[in-house]
Amino acid sequence: MTLSSRDLKRTAHEKLHNAKNQREIILLYAAITLGLGLVILLLQLTLNQKISHTGGLSGMNSRNMLSALSNFLPLVSSIVTMCLAFGYMGGMLRVSRGQYASRNALKTGFERFWPLLRLKLLLGAMILGLGFGASYLASLIFMLSPFSDSFMNAVAPAVSGGSLLTGGTITLDETALDAITAASGPLIVIFLALILAFVVPMLYRFRMADYVLYDHPEVGAMYALLASRKMMQGNRWQVFKLDMSFWWYYLITVLTAVLAYGDVLLALVGVSLPMDGTLSYILFYLLSVAATFAQLYFLRNPMEVTYALAYDQLKPREEKQNGAVLGNIFQM
Repeated sequence: MTLSSRDLKRTAHEKLHNAKNQREIILLYAAITLGLGLVILLLQLTLNQKISHTGGLSGMNSRNMLSALSNFLPLVSSIVTMCLAFGYMGGMLRVSRGQYASRNALKTGFERFWPLLRLKLLLGAMILGLGFGASYLASLIFMLSPFSDSFMNAVAPAVSGGSLLTGGTITLDETALDAITAASGPLIVIFLALILAFVVPMLYRFRMADYVLYDHPEVGAMYALLASRKMMQGNRWQVFKLDMSFWWYYLITVLTAVLAYGDVLLALVGVSLPMDGTLSYILFYLLSVAATFAQLYFLRNPMEVTYALAYDQLKPREEKQNGAVLGNIFQM
């Protein structure tokens, strides 16, 4: 099946033009996700300040509790964002089909939390497994290649008390660390090449799993993965080309993320701001949030509806129930 990015984008524009609540959905989605991230950041800064002012053995329990809470907050943010993204995707899927969609669509991820969590955990486990496999294979290839000689030569001066195999220890100074880092370049290249060869095709194989899970409230995570794998057979290249047609959106995403580290980048070029480090960090973070909000509000809906249209072209035809595709009549 051929996915024409031009036709899909034109159809997406028409669908969005006729949709009543599409701006309300993206506004609420962007406001909640970005607002939650900002709240989490402020809470972490507050907790870190309290931790720094809690000294002595008597404050150890308090420091441990505050540190655990600070580490737990990003997990909460990730879970909420995952659910909201799933609901937003479903709302744009309904828009792509000319169906009614409202801000209530954002609740779908919370209503289907456990199947969605299992899906993400399965994908994460597969990515982690492939990552470990790629790192092992990369290390093996690297050690069997001529590049390992320069690496061992860089490590040797830092090892004292015999070799590492006989209980030697590594003492790293700045010079030794720089030499080891430079000699590790080929290893990193091999590892990234293996990731591209194994992990990226796997991600494309299961690219439509979220849509399947949304479309079929009665199924679980494994069914969604298997259905996506079957759907993407012979179509991964088509979806990749569709991704490439949105290169500008992904470039903007990278730039807005880099904007959050503007204070670090300015320091690297010798520019200092007339404020302390915490305030400059918050300033650039707020600028990044504002840029991301503009990106989501003005650019995200056309892209999301385009992907939803691509999913509808790839999925098998289904029976209709009273004029609605089964599995969609429940997510309004």
